[in-house]
Amino acid sequence: MQDTDLEVCLLLTLSLVTLGKEDLLHWYNPKTRSVENVSAPLGDEEALGILRGDLDSDAFITEYKRLRDDGMGVEQALIFVGHGFRLWHLRYQPIG
Repeated sequence: MQDTDLEVCLLLTLSLVTLGKEDLLHWYNPKTRSVENVSAPLGDEEALGILRGDLDSDAFITEYKRLRDDGMGVEQALIFVGHGFRLWHLRYQPIG
């Protein structure tokens, strides 16, 4: 299994790790294009704040809102946004 496959498998587990009293979200951050652990957002405003600040933020936020409207929880929607854009980023990498 390649590292990329492993990262995708980890993302699909919808990780919400509890360490002590702090909930950490393990996800692919589409702004930094890296997998990271961050404090789990307490609501939509915090989640949207995580997604803001990038040229593609409108796309991230639109997808997040669509997922939330479909009934997903805050953390799950954020993870799915990251996963979807991870696949998109991999698809459009230069070959060679």
